[in-house]
Amino acid sequence: MKVLHVNMSLDPVTGGGTAERVFQLSRYLNFEGVENRILTTSLGINENRLNDLTPAIAVVLPLVWKRFYLPLPRFKKIFDQVIW
Repeated sequence: MKVLHVNMSLDPVTGGGTAERVFQLSRYLNFEGVENRILTTSLGINENRLNDLTPAIAVVLPLVWKRFYLPLPRFKKIFDQVIW
């Protein structure tokens, strides 16, 4: 089974509860041997936090406008994650 998590941020401060839940769920799925990835924006990205997700992959989309969490439209990158 493969799981793709989609969340606006992985930062527990700006992303709130959903960011922490996605982070913890991904770590648990890694422990259980389930392949999983996270599609998120660059808002509050912390390299140490991303390293804690290994072997899961975090695909980070840069933000065009941080005020409204508007990611740069990288449709090919998003499509590749959905069909993965």
